[in-house]
Amino acid sequence: MRGKRRIGLQWLAWRKLPVLIALIFSCILALLGFTTIGMSRYLATYQYEFFFLSLGVLFMAVGIHALRVNGRKGTRLLLFAMTMLFIALFAGYLPQDTDLGGYGLSASFSDNFLLSLGMTIFGLTGTALALGALYDFSPMANQKSAYLFLTISILLVLYPLVIIIGQIVINGSPGITWDFLTQDVRHLGEEGGILPAIMGTLMLMGLVFLIAVPLGVGSAIYLVEYAGGHFIVGIIETAVAILRGVPSVVFGLFAYSFFVPVFGKTFLTGGLTLACYALPLIIRSSSEAIKSVPQGLREGSYALGATKWQTIRHVTLPVALPGMITGMILGIGEAAGETAPLLFIFTFSIGFPPGLFDMVTSLATHLFSLFKIRGAWDVMQNAWATALVFLLIILAMNAIAIVIREKYRKEF
Repeated sequence: MRGKRRIGLQWLAWRKLPVLIALIFSCILALLGFTTIGMSRYLATYQYEFFFLSLGVLFMAVGIHALRVNGRKGTRLLLFAMTMLFIALFAGYLPQDTDLGGYGLSASFSDNFLLSLGMTIFGLTGTALALGALYDFSPMANQKSAYLFLTISILLVLYPLVIIIGQIVINGSPGITWDFLTQDVRHLGEEGGILPAIMGTLMLMGLVFLIAVPLGVGSAIYLVEYAGGHFIVGIIETAVAILRGVPSVVFGLFAYSFFVPVFGKTFLTGGLTLACYALPLIIRSSSEAIKSVPQGLREGSYALGATKWQTIRHVTLPVALPGMITGMILGIGEAAGETAPLLFIFTFSIGFPPGLFDMVTSLATHLFSLFKIRGAWDVMQNAWATALVFLLIILAMNAIAIVIREKYRKEF
């Protein structure tokens, strides 16, 4: 009996082998197509023809096996296979560029882009069809397909991030040298290093922290703990939500009209502008963190004779601190990465080390200036290296926030 069972399992494995190969190949095609679109590095036409032809042949074999299990759904696999063979046959006859000017759009698509898009779509479709055939089109197949598409949704969110970070690391790491990190900017960034831009960014982030965090946390404490159900709370929360949705360039225009006439195009003006931009996120996240503190903790503190401020200081804020820190770091990091507000108020000259009323640059504005004069590879190399340094600073900020958040979460 064991021998017969082993033979039966081996026969089942061999029967499912074409389905498994088709499933893996479909996943690879979807990933490859998405990668070529994301990186704008397309394959040759004959390579697309080969992939579609291979996919068609695999699903033709899978469809023939599936007809024995479910004729209607097996026919779908055969139609999918014929579609792949048709695309492989006529892929070479696509026009090299498809102009959309006749539809009122100033855009065009290359044949390689359309083939990569098709490879992504048909790869995902083939994955779902092969997964259904793998489980003989049973209800388990629908469950596995749903789980697969949920997983793919997560990967589609993370995969562009991997592509972006990968390109920055690959193109920027050769330009990271000690001289690049420690020298002054020369000839608008074509020569020299980025030390003033690094210091300017860090000092701007520090100034934003000193301005926005006390105001944001104080506002959140007032709205949640003191204002109660007063009608003004709804007005303030609506105003904060609206302010959160205002484009960053509008903050730059506001700063140019309000702060520049008073303080000039200075370091202080930049810090005030970015603090205004980060303030709504800090208020919102701090308010939600304070609201999440159980009411029983406050009542227990009052029962022991603590005042309202003692309860806020020693009970509410320590428990809400992990969520508040997350909001602070996100707000400051997002403000530090904004370029549009600073273009209204910053020049690309430098006062180093800057005082409150000196001109200063940042990594964001320096990167923008490098792309304005792009053309020579040396300039582009400096731009990629600047982007990598900027990315590392933001990642370091988030890492510090995670460590602090976890520390306070364990304590409270």
